[in-house]
Amino acid sequence: MSVLIFDSGLGGLSIRREIQLLRPDLSIHQFADHAWLPYGAKRAEDIRSRMLTLIPEMVDRVNASLLVVACNTASTHTLPQLRATLNIPVVGVVPAIKPAAIQSATKSIAVLATERTITSQYLDELIQSYAANCQVTRIGANQLVELAESKLSGNAVDTSELRKILPRSLFPSSVDTLVLACTHFPLLKTELLSVLPDHIELIDSGNAIARRVSTLASLQSHPQPAEFFTTGTLNQATVRLLQAESFARITAL
Repeated sequence: MSVLIFDSGLGGLSIRREIQLLRPDLSIHQFADHAWLPYGAKRAEDIRSRMLTLIPEMVDRVNASLLVVACNTASTHTLPQLRATLNIPVVGVVPAIKPAAIQSATKSIAVLATERTITSQYLDELIQSYAANCQVTRIGANQLVELAESKLSGNAVDTSELRKILPRSLFPSSVDTLVLACTHFPLLKTELLSVLPDHIELIDSGNAIARRVSTLASLQSHPQPAEFFTTGTLNQATVRLLQAESFARITAL
């Protein structure tokens, strides 16, 4: 079975790795819209229009049997339209509000996401449905997307810059759980843990998405070579990284 993962950049790798742990039998292709990165700064209607143009063509190109929209912003604004357009299952990324609310001992959680996700009605509804008994602090940080992309391009993350983006003053002392509500952010987990208060635990939706994909995907005895597609350009460090991630072919569109 062929799976296509879509993201605005390389954040989808965090989801792909989780799926591979559960289902190494699957052919998992990835499509990154680098030319339009970051989605978190774009208008919702523009995101929908672009995805409804790009995604069906790529689904056909790789003959995908399942689509994973590994971008919180895109999932928030396009899932109903994609499901109405495509005749394959579409799995979106849902911020891990519910497990965070259950896990939090203090019932005080924080959500770290792009500005577009932070201000979305979808996040409002998730919090109302699953974390109404919690104090929820919202933190928008579009800059972290660029830091994650830079890291995967071979550059070290400047932790002093990270501290400026996420000063400890942003976090009430009661917060004990931080939701990483962007697929780029788990790629910075080590660096985030180094600058956040020691008692804060990180949680993301990668494993939950992988379990959902595993449930929907049929067994594949002979997986086909995985391909990576981008609408942008990649430096040699990123190409080497993608080759190490077992992509047989890397194509700039």
